[in-house]
Amino acid sequence: MDKFQKSHDFGYGLQYLPSSSLGTSYSVGLIDDRDGYYQFGKGDRSAMIVSAEQAQLAKFANNPLLGAAFDSANIPVTWRPSELILNPVQYKNLYLGALGEFVGRVLLEHEFGVQLNPLSDPSLFELFDFEIGDQVMVDFKNWRGRHDPSAGHERDKVLSKLASVREKTGHEWRAMIINVNPGVNGKITINGGRAGSTGGSQGARILEVPGMLDKDGQVVLTAAQRKLIGGFLLE
Repeated sequence: MDKFQKSHDFGYGLQYLPSSSLGTSYSVGLIDDRDGYYQFGKGDRSAMIVSAEQAQLAKFANNPLLGAAFDSANIPVTWRPSELILNPVQYKNLYLGALGEFVGRVLLEHEFGVQLNPLSDPSLFELFDFEIGDQVMVDFKNWRGRHDPSAGHERDKVLSKLASVREKTGHEWRAMIINVNPGVNGKITINGGRAGSTGGSQGARILEVPGMLDKDGQVVLTAAQRKLIGGFLLE
């Protein structure tokens, strides 16, 4: 995990907890997600398991492209027994997010031949993950289970972020919101409307991809979806 942390330059080190049992996983109960309060120990309130299995490292590495990328970046697929283990707040808010960014970047660059660059303006770091040229902002998600990124309030949040980017850069941008995990509905969304198999993306501000991988780590994009994403990138 240390090498993974350094490769993503979080700007500050990940914080760990002592693990006297040399465990590779533990469960915590959620008390206050907003403030990051958890209750340690087993029980009915257990809301999250911190482990390599729950992080889906093996599933991601099962994809040959990602497996090679993990090896190249020295990202371990399993966690070895250690006297320290990642704390729950940073596991959820930093580690899983950074993992989603890594997986998403590798897949998008390979599948569509684009170059994802770090945000040119540091003040935008909290808004999106990467930029493509000077036209498209990209935000990768590591969502699991049911999540509807096409809900109105979610789109409003993205539009607000795009407005902030426009104010900083002086021109309009489009946004791609991409979940690397299996999507619930499996349909790409454009500005809140479902995109048909031959639907175009002309004039769209937001393109949402509910999932790029299946449960076995294989890319699930159809030919029509690839065409739709490619058109959005080239618009």
